[in-house]
Amino acid sequence: MKIGGKSYDSGNSIIHSDNVYAKALTEKVGLKVDNLDDDSDSGGTGFYDGTEFVLKLTGSYLDTFKILWRYGFGIKGLVKEGEKMMKSLRRIYCLQSKQVAFKSTTDLLNSTCPDFLKKVGSTM
Repeated sequence: MKIGGKSYDSGNSIIHSDNVYAKALTEKVGLKVDNLDDDSDSGGTGFYDGTEFVLKLTGSYLDTFKILWRYGFGIKGLVKEGEKMMKSLRRIYCLQSKQVAFKSTTDLLNSTCPDFLKKVGSTM
């Protein structure tokens, strides 16, 4: 999306590195992968409040200090919880290789990460 004449990624085009199917499709159709962790003009991550970037991350070791300064040590628990959830969700690939089918999205999510549905819609 464009804000003030500059382009920003709004999240719709981000593919998580653990998404095996999206990565395979990207390669199959020959789409360009832009690594947002590098130092290119399109690189980096930031938190935008609608007016300005309140925090810009560059991939350096100083990013850890920037995050801790702004959000405190509670962020460490959030990151750990996110990693735990991603690990659980990766179970879907094992289940699919065994040709396990589900009647609903709820059943699928419960089989990979039983706590996931409890956490949806709640804050940490």
